[in-house]
This record gives sequence, structure tokens and C-alpha cells, in this order.
Amino acid sequence: MTEVDVSADGFDELGADFERDGAVVRGRVGGADALLFPVADAVAYAQGWLARHRA
Repeated sequence: MTEVDVSADGFDELGADFERDGAVVRGRVGGADALLFPVADAVAYAQGWLARHRA
């Protein structure tokens, strides 16, 4: 059995970096603030970011 070490450390930084570098549109949905972006772009960005920051 293989146990996976899962940690949320760095996800705030990852999100801020993606928003700064990516195609993120801020807006409102109903009464809530929202971010709109392609999920595939976010996943690809996270893969590279995690490889650089958690290696």
C-alpha cells in the first residue's frame, strides 16, 4: 500500500501566481465575487508550478 502525502501548503501562492500570470477575469455572479478562467489552463499552470516549488 502506498500512502500519498497531501498538503495544501503553497496553494494560496499558487493561486496568486496563476491569477497574476494567467487569463483570469474578475467579476460578480449574483452577489458574489467570482474568478473566471479555463480549468485546463489552471491545471497545466499548477502542474508546472508544483514541479518548480515542491521538487
